[in-house]
Amino acid sequence: MPEKPHNDKTQPRVDPYVGVTLDGRFRIVHLVGAGGMGRVYRAIQMGLNRAVALKILDPPHGSGVTDSLRQRFLAEASMTANLHHPNTVTVIDYGATPNDTLYIAFEFLEGRTLAQVLATEGALPWPRVLHIAQQIARSLRQAHSMGVVHRDLKPANIMLLDVDSDTDLVKVLDFGLVKAFTNHRIPNMGHDVTQAGMLVGSPTYMSPEQGQSCQANPRSDLYALGIVMYESLTGAPPFQGGSPIEVILKHINEPVPPIHLAPHLPPLPPEVENLVMGCLAKRPEERPNSMDEFLLATQALFASASTLSPGGSSPYLPNVDAHTPSPSPFVPPPLPPRIPTPHPLGETTNPSGQHLRVPTTPPTDASPNQPRSTLSFSSPGQPSFPPPQTTHKAAWLIAFVASALCIALFFFLYPHFHKSTPLQHLDDLPPISMPPVIQKYNAPEELFSQRISSIPAGALVFLDGAFKGITPLELQLPTSQENQSASWKLELEGFQNLEFESPLGTPIEKQLRPLPRPRAPRARPPPPPPPPAANTPLENIPSMEFDSPSMDIGEQAAPLP
Repeated sequence: MPEKPHNDKTQPRVDPYVGVTLDGRFRIVHLVGAGGMGRVYRAIQMGLNRAVALKILDPPHGSGVTDSLRQRFLAEASMTANLHHPNTVTVIDYGATPNDTLYIAFEFLEGRTLAQVLATEGALPWPRVLHIAQQIARSLRQAHSMGVVHRDLKPANIMLLDVDSDTDLVKVLDFGLVKAFTNHRIPNMGHDVTQAGMLVGSPTYMSPEQGQSCQANPRSDLYALGIVMYESLTGAPPFQGGSPIEVILKHINEPVPPIHLAPHLPPLPPEVENLVMGCLAKRPEERPNSMDEFLLATQALFASASTLSPGGSSPYLPNVDAHTPSPSPFVPPPLPPRIPTPHPLGETTNPSGQHLRVPTTPPTDASPNQPRSTLSFSSPGQPSFPPPQTTHKAAWLIAFVASALCIALFFFLYPHFHKSTPLQHLDDLPPISMPPVIQKYNAPEELFSQRISSIPAGALVFLDGAFKGITPLELQLPTSQENQSASWKLELEGFQNLEFESPLGTPIEKQLRPLPRPRAPRARPPPPPPPPAANTPLENIPSMEFDSPSMDIGEQAAPLP
């Protein structure tokens, strides 16, 4: 752990981790945020040169990192690393440094937390809240299937991203406070992962059973999800107080206040309110049995959204107008024509209304050369005529005559087509007008290489304020930016930051200057003794010794010649 700076009120406070390389694997760039369990930094993973979110945990109550805390952290981080879901943040690495610094690295996400969205936009419409809650439930369902409870679900731990066409893509954060609710124990540990009697979580989103017995189960996450939905719909959590104990007691004893929406929001369907209140039941057995049951309820609400919210427009629901007539019921496509069935009298009717005459019994005196009976179509009231009969010899004769006529016609017309006519001169031909070509595909823009290096290597590179990588670095930039002036900045621990302007396309190699070392203050010589006063007796003045023959100050010096 780096040495903390001296507490000097005249100088701004410097973060001790910014600019250092933690455990030889992560170069810390800047602080992102801080909380009760630690601080989160943006860092660069060495070797892969990618940005990560590095969380450094602070020991509780300022105590040191004990062996039990280290083992518990490593066990919980190991369980968190096994969670793989599109709505769960990905754990990249975790560990503990030799000087007892516990850290865990996540994928770096560019987005806003649900708490930030609620602070800027206020209460949200219920279709958007339901859309967010569905993704949270899917993430927790996968964690519960692996025997893990989150225990600290709150808007600050829910990240909302806008990726391509996906709006409000949810990533559930901070699974570092998870608890295994199975009866299995972590290998090489003689106790449960989380210590008994440890109260973990945020009181505003804590279930009654957590506040009473400190025991969390999957339905505790359902209660926290209900609090998150309540706050997203109304803009405030249901229970607030001046102290954590007061809030916990309200969760245990007081009923949940009814949901009141802002006037600008669409009306809340009763089914949605019942789902939220069901998650906020005081007794765990009165809540939904699992996240699967919660997801089935939300899917049913979305399926009946056209009847729950008429006239509402939302990107998460179909647009239904109350003044327009309801869509016509589904009409199945027409069935294929049925196969005719024999009539008792030897007739049947096809789909067009014509009668089909079918022999009821096969002929008894049928011979091999006798043609088979065929179906005949006749309208009602008209006689039925037998089908014409042809022989094989007549067919062969017709084919031969047709072939002979084709051959004769070919030889008759061939000389006329074979004669060539002189071509006109190319200059006399009229110009050919071609239709304009429509460009349907735009080729990708060409790129050029921009190389930048530093002495020594390993400096952080910033281009126009955006982090690009670590020197030596080769960037691929579009040719439209070539020869344009750009602002560069190089940062390296122990060296002065270097800022300069340089056109793109020109190779850059810079020498970094080390930070000046503080000079030790020089020892000042002791001050000389004060001169004697004018009225001091001669016997009280100390004598002075010289290298030359001594002379008492009290003696009278001989006058100079």
